Amino acid sequence: MLKFTKLQDRMHFITSQDSFIRNHRDINQYFESCTEKIFVARKYYCPERYKFIKFQEYLDKRFKDSCYHYSSYAVMGLLETDNIVRGKIDVDETDNCSYEHGWVEFSFGGKEYVFDSLNYSIVEKQLYYEHMKPIITYRASLEEILDIFTLSKNSVQISENTFKVKSFDLIYNQFVVDSSHLFLPLSESEIVIDDKGKKLVKKFTGYR
Repeated sequence: MLKFTKLQDRMHFITSQDSFIRNHRDINQYFESCTEKIFVARKYYCPERYKFIKFQEYLDKRFKDSCYHYSSYAVMGLLETDNIVRGKIDVDETDNCSYEHGWVEFSFGGKEYVFDSLNYSIVEKQLYYEHMKPIITYRASLEEILDIFTLSKNSVQISENTFKVKSFDLIYNQFVVDSSHLFLPLSESEIVIDDKGKKLVKKFTGYR
């Protein structure tokens, strides 16, 4: 599995400071609390048999080449103004931004942070951009994502606030490039919208 090198070293240096350790713990706890309403249905031996696990358990597996799935699921637990991002990064810090990738950017306590499944901790956005030098190809807020995936052409409305996203094969033409890298990860997922009028997710289940 690819791992951040210099960024990890930099984080270890920073986390030696007591004040950062405290803030670092707070942001990770916040992220974990946000994703408690996210579940992943893992398909096992029988095609129709699924094991439902919490997002954090799924994240602990750190499946290779699954950044689009991890980020698509994670954003569902965050605020309507938080963003899914796609682009290319300099994963080895060799000034070669060629690694196609997906991550999430969100705000907490007046600062911006990044969740990236390649990294074992939430990272401050400024630090992430300094080391990864991302070239952005797609960005959308949770509100924009929900607007897209609750359209009748993309999902079936099961109840007033519950939507079942259609299969990727039914929605998307295989000859069209999906720059969002959202349609495959969200294929057949179940989205329960918060019933308080905000564009927030009350519960999300992704099928993987």
